[in-house]
Amino acid sequence: MKKILIYLLLLSPLAGAIVPLPSEAAFNPASAKSYLADKTQNPWTTMALLAAGENSPALDHLATVSGGQAISYAAPILALTAAGKDPKTFGSEDYVAKLKSFYSDNQLGDSAAINDDIFGLLALISAGEPKTGQIEGDVKNFILTHQAANGGWGYAVSAPGDSDMTAAAIVSLLAAGTDKNDPKIQAALQFLKGNQKDSGGFLSSPAFDTEANTASTAWVVWALTAAGIGPETWSVGSNNPITYLESTQNQAGWFAGSPGGSEDGFTPVTTAYALIALSGKTLPLKIMAAQVSPTVTFRIEGKDETVCEGSITAITALDVVRNASSQCGYTYNIQTTQYGPYLNQIGTDTAAGLVGWQYAVNLAAPDVGASDYQLKANDKVLWYFGNWDDKITRLTLDNTSVASGQSATAKIEFMDTTGWQPLPEATVYFGATTANTTNQGQASVSGADGYYRIFAQKAGYVRTNSALLKIGSPTNSNVTLNVNVTGILGSNNNPPPPQPDISFSVDPGSLDFGDLSAGMQSNKNLMLKNSGSKALNVQAVVDGDSVFKDNLRLGTLPWNKYQTQLNAGAQNGVAAQLSIPDNYPDSGKKQGQIIFWAQAAQ
Repeated sequence: MKKILIYLLLLSPLAGAIVPLPSEAAFNPASAKSYLADKTQNPWTTMALLAAGENSPALDHLATVSGGQAISYAAPILALTAAGKDPKTFGSEDYVAKLKSFYSDNQLGDSAAINDDIFGLLALISAGEPKTGQIEGDVKNFILTHQAANGGWGYAVSAPGDSDMTAAAIVSLLAAGTDKNDPKIQAALQFLKGNQKDSGGFLSSPAFDTEANTASTAWVVWALTAAGIGPETWSVGSNNPITYLESTQNQAGWFAGSPGGSEDGFTPVTTAYALIALSGKTLPLKIMAAQVSPTVTFRIEGKDETVCEGSITAITALDVVRNASSQCGYTYNIQTTQYGPYLNQIGTDTAAGLVGWQYAVNLAAPDVGASDYQLKANDKVLWYFGNWDDKITRLTLDNTSVASGQSATAKIEFMDTTGWQPLPEATVYFGATTANTTNQGQASVSGADGYYRIFAQKAGYVRTNSALLKIGSPTNSNVTLNVNVTGILGSNNNPPPPQPDISFSVDPGSLDFGDLSAGMQSNKNLMLKNSGSKALNVQAVVDGDSVFKDNLRLGTLPWNKYQTQLNAGAQNGVAAQLSIPDNYPDSGKKQGQIIFWAQAAQ
């Protein structure tokens, strides 16, 4: 039988006579808390301790998630939100984004299961995700449409209804905004009522069980509490769900699977369920206020090259690395340490000794960890691989567009304790040419007509930002870009006359990526044709809305790394891919353009 949660097993039938404890053996929360505190912690024990008033239970076990399924992330998210911690930033990855990554065909995770939808929806709501969001709405509808005719839900779409999943579904649907008087909720409550025994407790599955058990009864109490129904009102004679649960607590604090039962490996989880229920609580224990992720610009400088740059939404400085990975196509590793999350690796650049990944915000190094630095709108975040004492630099151009045969001046500076200082003997790169800066930190850059990415570096200093310099009138051909983020009127751009012997075209002259929502992508094809008499080196520049500048790829590369050689009379196809990030904050019609430009190949 399938697991309900990574920490939760369906219980086997429990037979035997009900042997209640003496009436004076009422619920003892202190002994239950003490028992759980001494056990190996899991999300359910954490939630139980919080429900019973513990303010600071251990949370280290929530820093990583074991398991590669949607259901693996639900309980850790619920436990973290109960503790007031953000599941997007607490652990080694964004748990909420990871849970959402299992969304497919209007449901979460395994399409044959429903337990992952029930607990996944509950976890998303607890994390402050909108009840009216597309994923939340689709998952809620998936749960509602798979209710059995008798009002119950099972752990799988095809499984018979049971008290556990039916109670969890009620809790989840109510948290997601379903009215408690909705006919489906009322039908589910009637199903639960039919599973109550004379003991006051509830059996798990009417298809397989004959006696009540503690776990199922605790879950039903959660559902009743969520629906605003006093569990004591569901009485059978002098027994009710509360008296049943109280009858299963041992003097040592733990709760048995049924009255008179013995302790086993599942007892800590059973105790956790009962402690939540008898504390008068239900799930989620806490719903986080929705956090608005500010949009920031970022740059990631690796050991040998710029990994990526652009804009992204992120709450913390460490979120920049997480969120930009899908946009930029790199891998990363975050280790859990006693001091908090630590960025160990991006791509092939791995920390060792005093060399590792450092960060700065607005060109200043903060005195808090990256997972704790709260970003503001328009912050500039820099991640760089180097020594802890490498100095931050910047590059400025006195002109970003000069006439043919003219030059621009690049100024390179570094930050010390007194402010920005000129950086002499830095190497400035432009195209295939380099120049060294003077004592005033300046270098002259010039070249044939074209677009040049200018940057500088020097040992002991962080690689500078790059700047784009246009010289003269490069031979180019423009492609208008359109997309409607969940169509647009394009502009016609006429390329300048081709230079002698250099002539090429791009077809089509406009790409419309259509309607795309967050998390979606669209692929279009272009054809580059060299109609001149010389072989060409072709590169690209993207301008316009940031959705294109940050997320457009040509071939398999970000557009700013694209280049190809095109022989005289030849043509090459190039794929243009636009991906809208999961956390993209904007909507509406967007416009941009790709400027393909060429120089004669050397």
